Amino acid sequence: MLVRRKRLIVALATGLMVCGCASTPPDDVTAPAPVSSTSAPAVSRARTSPVSRASASARTPKTAAPVSPKASPSAAQSASTKHGVAKTVSHKTDGKNLTVTVSGDLLWHGPTWQTAKRDGKGGYDFAPIFGTVAPIIRDADLSICHEEVPVAPKGTRYTSYPEFGVPTESAQAIADVGFDACSTASNHSFDRGFAGLKATLDAMDAKHVRHSGTARTEKEAQTPVILTASNGVKLGLVSGAYGLNGSTPPENQSWAWSDIEADHLIKRAEAAKKAGADIVIVAMHSGLEYHHEPTEQQVQLAEKLTASPAVDMVYCHHSHVVEPWARINGKIVMYGMGNLVAQQPPDMPRTYEGVIGRVTFSMNSGKVSTTKAEYIPILIGSKKDGPIRIHAVHNELTSGHGKETRLEEAEREVSKTVLSLGVQGVTEA
Repeated sequence: MLVRRKRLIVALATGLMVCGCASTPPDDVTAPAPVSSTSAPAVSRARTSPVSRASASARTPKTAAPVSPKASPSAAQSASTKHGVAKTVSHKTDGKNLTVTVSGDLLWHGPTWQTAKRDGKGGYDFAPIFGTVAPIIRDADLSICHEEVPVAPKGTRYTSYPEFGVPTESAQAIADVGFDACSTASNHSFDRGFAGLKATLDAMDAKHVRHSGTARTEKEAQTPVILTASNGVKLGLVSGAYGLNGSTPPENQSWAWSDIEADHLIKRAEAAKKAGADIVIVAMHSGLEYHHEPTEQQVQLAEKLTASPAVDMVYCHHSHVVEPWARINGKIVMYGMGNLVAQQPPDMPRTYEGVIGRVTFSMNSGKVSTTKAEYIPILIGSKKDGPIRIHAVHNELTSGHGKETRLEEAEREVSKTVLSLGVQGVTEA
């Protein structure tokens, strides 16, 4: 495993070494080439009431793209033993649905600490930062975040870019907002060494938030991460990252962090299915910072992963801007979610825009299908406007709150990018 990681890191470190929150984009010459995309027509908006569990099913879709009642069949789905998976889904969950939200990077920059201290009246309270996206996260059956940066080990100072170590109270906010689990493999996983990695997972365990992508022991690394929804449907989470900013874990701890080699991720997805997961999602920390197009690496990985019957959806974070969505082998692929929490340079407005993906899966005849795929544009408030808050764009336009012009710009930009590859069956919520 260590050899594979070193090979991957050497191949990508030149163009992507500064990933996470650099103030300028990386050198395009040495970075992986993005894949060209075509622009989609502007999306008309039919405003509805704010999102709630009661009203979600009655929401008017924002795009003309039809919602496919079932993912299109593929050779991969019919060849259930191609990668050694004897079954896809237990028939015990037939007829049941599962709605999941996934989102982008939690980049706890210094200004977010200042807001948290103000909100906490001396302590740190990061939960209010999530603003009007919190009900969306809570209303899903299961919600997954990406914890980009490590918690500072006890007794050490807090640090921001380029090597993070953030207040442990950030884990409390993740739990309070309603996240059930987080992917934790990123290029910043070892910013504070193994001690920081351990502190992060300890903090999440203390708040009953599951995690995938980093581990404190080899046994933990090999144990599938499976979440159980209230209706009994089980979701497996697999996470990996492209590199560690040019470094590697110590040889005797190579298991502590997961790479994104396709065979490795598929084996972990297979293990989750064999351990009882009905649905498996793969979260990849990959892409090219500040570029809206997926790289060749992302596309190739998505094709390999979705060809496996063990994988039901793929999504990516790391680029800090929104990237397109696609259907590959009949399965949803989200190439980039943008940021969920961050405070990057104000002259990079796209880093203040992100998207929450909300997908409803159905289990029928022992197979998984996607019955609904929605994108929810979000806008991160700037520190210059007061306490940092994340805005659910459509909800705030509907209620008349916030700066209408900026909210409309964010909705327009996110919609244009998400739909730019012509994905079918995806609507704005």
